[in-house]
Amino acid sequence: LIPFSSNTAGTIKFYNMNAEFISELEQNLGFILALNVYYEEKSKNNYVLIANTIGIFSYNMEKSSINKFIPKMTLEEKKNNGFDEPFVVKNRNKLLLLGPCFYYPYLYIWDFINGELIKKVETTSGISDMCLWNDTYAFAGLVKSEKNNFILINIKNGEIVKSFKTEANNSCAGIRIIKHESNIYLMTTNMKSNLDLYVLEI
Repeated sequence: LIPFSSNTAGTIKFYNMNAEFISELEQNLGFILALNVYYEEKSKNNYVLIANTIGIFSYNMEKSSINKFIPKMTLEEKKNNGFDEPFVVKNRNKLLLLGPCFYYPYLYIWDFINGELIKKVETTSGISDMCLWNDTYAFAGLVKSEKNNFILINIKNGEIVKSFKTEANNSCAGIRIIKHESNIYLMTTNMKSNLDLYVLEI
């Protein structure tokens, strides 16, 4: 999956592993900011999750259909907004779509099947990056925050469990879980090119 976009229009082109072009999406996907994929075992459908400036698009590869998850925003928020990499997680009999905002302090949680907005989680800053610990918890790096650099979110109840601060007035640029045979680690990077490694206690 290779995204091509400008500030106003975008598409995704599909290639095989021999670098041969297969097809592309005909619909305008807007300014594409991030991609992810999700395979739904029950329906055996593959989804491409597309983040742009207005929300999250979900492309069903088997049905060639697109669903849009676009939250209500003020005119000011619509002028300068963007969404980071989206994720889908299981919550009992539901699938939850997570849509983190970059410029505004929100994490949107939708019902992935019916499109209903379940919760808007308010943070202290826009989210620069996010990673899943499991189906219950996610870590999120913050763009700007005087109080913390990254947070742990309970996805199922939409609450911030804990805030972490590593350096005053410094933003978290990236955050990732690393699963190794010896332990599970959390790695963060910041705007000053520092990299921190943490051990996650299970």
